[in-house]
Amino acid sequence: VLELSRGKSQLVSIINVYDSRFTTDKNVTLHSTVGDIRNQYSISEIRVIDHSLYLLVKSAKMLFELDINDPMIPINWTESGSPNSIPSDTKIKRVIMY
Repeated sequence: VLELSRGKSQLVSIINVYDSRFTTDKNVTLHSTVGDIRNQYSISEIRVIDHSLYLLVKSAKMLFELDINDPMIPINWTESGSPNSIPSDTKIKRVIMY
């Protein structure tokens, strides 16, 4: 999914990836986990966007949306503020490239 800027040039501002065939330069896919991302990239921070949690990897200019099934994950992260509070087995459900 391409999202275009609102400017006159109509530039691509972000790319949303839902396709399970997608892979990053370090073989992270939509079937990967937070642990896989930690092993391949340096996580800059966690961001909340539209009520979802994302791992931000600034070096790759990517956001990885977390597939959160455990309601304690956001609570634990809110209390600690640390990306390390997200369990390593948490799955990824979307990648945003910016």
